[in-house]
Amino acid sequence: MVEKAEQERVERELSEKKETLRKNLIETKTLTLEEIEASAEIKAMIEALDEAGIKSLIAEKVISSLKADADTPVKVEVSEVKAPPVIQASIVDSADGSADGKITSRDFITAYIG
Repeated sequence: MVEKAEQERVERELSEKKETLRKNLIETKTLTLEEIEASAEIKAMIEALDEAGIKSLIAEKVISSLKADADTPVKVEVSEVKAPPVIQASIVDSADGSADGKITSRDFITAYIG
């Protein structure tokens, strides 16, 4: 009786592990359920609980999809580039204090000190 219960528990655990592996393959979106069911190699990996083999298969699929994406030329749209305006500041120091509309350093200091 105990042996039978133990055997059922082990079988249930194995079944859960296999289902987890199957779900992991589907969740990574590298393989579809149809591809998993059609491939004898993938079925054998699941039955043998070959996690390393399944991870390797997922990695190969991801790398091949990245290579395919890298081979696709990227089209970049460039709009017109305008240079920002150059702002120049200068302090003119006129000794005669002429009223030419420019602020001199003397005017600035006089206004600041009061």
